[in-house]
Amino acid sequence: MNDKRPYDGHEETRLAKRVKTASQISGAVMIPSMILVGLVGGYFLGVWVQGRLGGEPWVSFLGLVLGGVAAVRKVIQIMSAPRRDPDE
Repeated sequence: MNDKRPYDGHEETRLAKRVKTASQISGAVMIPSMILVGLVGGYFLGVWVQGRLGGEPWVSFLGLVLGGVAAVRKVIQIMSAPRRDPDE
């Protein structure tokens, strides 16, 4: 029991600490991964469209930009979502 804070009958177990740490790590890895996948996916989708329709290299660049915008928009949406209270 920690003497610096009052005992509320709810101590964090080792498993709960590990789950909390894993959740924080997954959140830190998820955001850059989403942006990377959005950029790479958008680029390759642009290359595919460019190959099917023919055209200039700007189509692949447009895919890259649109993929990046979609990824950043999704990250903002996830970050602004309301958090659940673990005590509920």
